[in-house]
Amino acid sequence: MKRFLALLSLCATLPAWAEFPSQLFHLKCRSQMEKVLKEAGSLDQWTKTVDPAPGVMSFRSPTNELGRWVEVQSHPSPYVFVFEQKQTKVRQFDGKDCKGLVVSQTKPLNVLNVKGAKITDADVSKFTKNPNGTMVYVWSPSMTYSMQEMGVFQKVAKEMNLTFVPVLDPQADFKVAEKMKKIYKFDFELKKAASLELHMREATIHFPTTYVMKGGHISKLIFGAMDAKTLKNTINDELSKF
Repeated sequence: MKRFLALLSLCATLPAWAEFPSQLFHLKCRSQMEKVLKEAGSLDQWTKTVDPAPGVMSFRSPTNELGRWVEVQSHPSPYVFVFEQKQTKVRQFDGKDCKGLVVSQTKPLNVLNVKGAKITDADVSKFTKNPNGTMVYVWSPSMTYSMQEMGVFQKVAKEMNLTFVPVLDPQADFKVAEKMKKIYKFDFELKKAASLELHMREATIHFPTTYVMKGGHISKLIFGAMDAKTLKNTINDELSKF
């Protein structure tokens, strides 16, 4: 079980959204799994993740509550995970008769164990309710152009009347980040990402990663740096989907 949870925290999410994964229709315990997923509020917006083991597929979906995600894994005795800020719930089904073998609660993912100033799911929830909209920009002192190009994103956010929120890589050294803050003359407080919602949306897969939030919605991941015109077009495209 520990091995599975460790793999989960390392899995990179691939941009392949679909209904309930057709690749998992063959699972004998599908109806029992769907019941658990429904109880957790799954939105059935499935993204394939990196396979946790040879021959085993894994898919994730957000739920109707920000900061709660679900995951299914196609082991011979399949798993359903329900991730929350305070805990991770695990359900395993017997591949023969589909009875629940394991119903356990474990500690939250290690990525949420961040010391110092941080951005949590409670903050992200507020960002989504900002009537003018919010641009969340995740950066790292280990990725130079996430600092060099931040000004472009700040300027675009201002021009589009979006609140700009810089979020620091949760693995970053605060001392190094403070040093970079002085070099680049950043005038904001350093706050690390400690949000399960951002983690599940692959906020730290690369730097920078950007999200636009408004009206209770969160955009898809906006990957990397880009010029102002492209960024504006991308943001407008995302806002049109809300």
